[in-house]
Amino acid sequence: MTTNSLKHKFNKKQLWYLATVCGFGIGWVLGWKVLDFFPSSKWLQIIFWAYPVGGAGLGMSLSQWGLIRKTYKYAYLWIPITTIGFIASIGGTLLLIYAIPAFFEGSFYSTFEHWVSSLTAVAPIIILLGPFCQWFIIRDIADGQPYKEILKISVGWIAATFLLIIMFYILLFITDSFSSIGLFFISVGIAIPSGLVFAQATKTAVRTI
Repeated sequence: MTTNSLKHKFNKKQLWYLATVCGFGIGWVLGWKVLDFFPSSKWLQIIFWAYPVGGAGLGMSLSQWGLIRKTYKYAYLWIPITTIGFIASIGGTLLLIYAIPAFFEGSFYSTFEHWVSSLTAVAPIIILLGPFCQWFIIRDIADGQPYKEILKISVGWIAATFLLIIMFYILLFITDSFSSIGLFFISVGIAIPSGLVFAQATKTAVRTI
């Protein structure tokens, strides 16, 4: 089914939500499956989250790009900036989650390498990298209120990021309780809420589709 035929079946907003959630969910699940091809290692135990998160970002951006590719001059940048921004946002959030308690407990420097302190300082900027880059592409249709638009996108990204992390930890806790088939459907179900929030945050992009 082509994009044009889909547009006749769904309105622009529905199509954006459908593409975002489907791309997000498929990429999320495939990202987990990619981990099966890598042997366990110390570094993999630290950055394993990047595979499902990167997959979700790539899947979501690809599906969204399919809708906006003829609308925006720099639409081709939507895929890399969304994927990289997605990984950066999740990574920056996880860094703050682990670093802030250690800082208040006075064990920050004994818990982390020294270079992490500098990275933690710029973590809020890293978290906002994705939404800012997306806004840069669609800024021409911000109705004369660019700051309002970037604020809305950023709030949506942050909300979806925290929601995904919560779902992420839930999935880790129940991994041993279900079969692979059961985990597949649970993974898809976990991805849907975050996908919906991301779609809501970036629905401005569909105004001219």
